[in-house]
Amino acid sequence: MKLSPLANKIAGGTVDINAEMAEISHHNINEIKVQIEQAVAKGDSKISVQMAPEALGKVDVVVNIIDGKYQFDFQVEQEQTLRLLQDNIEILRSHIIAVTKSPDNNFSFNLKDGNNNSSQQQEQHNNYADQKSVEVNMTDIENVNLSKDGGVNIKV
Repeated sequence: MKLSPLANKIAGGTVDINAEMAEISHHNINEIKVQIEQAVAKGDSKISVQMAPEALGKVDVVVNIIDGKYQFDFQVEQEQTLRLLQDNIEILRSHIIAVTKSPDNNFSFNLKDGNNNSSQQQEQHNNYADQKSVEVNMTDIENVNLSKDGGVNIKV
């Protein structure tokens, strides 16, 4: 049986898991950045990026321009991918500011359910603890934290 390079490293005990995860994150975030840049340049309103490894699923990004401001809606298939994007929001944000030439961009991150339908999941998150959905300009955010139950706490 032929093993992947990563599997060979693991089997040989020569893998630094943190370094491997950082490389996976870096690769995926860069791919999303490139796809967003191309979409904005072409005027495309939707992109889809297959994450690597495939177990991280796909990321769909819907790009809307509302009142001259860009809105980026990220729809992900896997919770790990949602965390990866949220952990790297500052990298995405600074790149998108450079691409759109505007600091006034809005972002939303949603986890799709098994039927690739994010609206039910988003509605469930919106109703969690009687919290309301609000749009927040990324320049106003001071801190983002994930809770164990899947909620997101954002300090503005």
